[in-house]
Amino acid sequence: MYIIHSVNKNEYENEIKHGYYGKKSIGKFGFIHCSDLDTYYLVAPNFKEDLEDRLILLIDTDKVDSEIKWENGGSVDYPHIYGLLNKDAIVGVFNHLWSAERVWIPNKELTKYATCGFKRKIVNKEFDLEKWKFGIDNNELISLVLSGKKTATSSLYKSDMKLPVIGEESIICYDDGTEACIVKTLDYKIIKFNEMTEDYAKLEGEGDLSLNYWKNVHYDFFKSIDSTFNDENKIVFEIFEVVKRGE
Repeated sequence: MYIIHSVNKNEYENEIKHGYYGKKSIGKFGFIHCSDLDTYYLVAPNFKEDLEDRLILLIDTDKVDSEIKWENGGSVDYPHIYGLLNKDAIVGVFNHLWSAERVWIPNKELTKYATCGFKRKIVNKEFDLEKWKFGIDNNELISLVLSGKKTATSSLYKSDMKLPVIGEESIICYDDGTEACIVKTLDYKIIKFNEMTEDYAKLEGEGDLSLNYWKNVHYDFFKSIDSTFNDENKIVFEIFEVVKRGE
């Protein structure tokens, strides 16, 4: 996944010479404050009075050496890097663009990394959470979720699908529509079916937890959805945690 960080240009250039960035930020806040690309518009106004040159750092979370925690920032959760940011995790550096009215203008190079057009709608968490069910064996899989055995799920990738949003919460419902629990997305990856690993299969918590079991069950399921499905097709693998159980 990719996240971004806004930084004073001089501060960044002085620190990155040593192969890492974040010393000043960590000294002040205890972490490096980042955003996903679709919620940065909520953060950008904090810098509009700062007339010094700023940069946008594009960060590949898979390459970050330090721990990343998604923590509540009011209306949304934000990724915080608890430690110095290694230089090789910074995969793009762009000038922070402003309109004449000092409104952030997203860099066109970042477009492919924004899943919601740089402006994800922030909903009322109490009333507007998305509700969903597992594709098969729904109630049985919910039992695995509530027991703590199942902390991931897979779905067939489609180019027009709504991708998961890290930090976003949703509600899993039983077959009869009763709310089972609220879960929060911790991470997701788009991979080919044949790139599934033993470790990922264990997180799904199904059967004997083996990769072979996962492949047999999910291949048949995806094939039932799309008759042209094969092991080169992409899937979305999502990791989540339960944040609240149904009453």
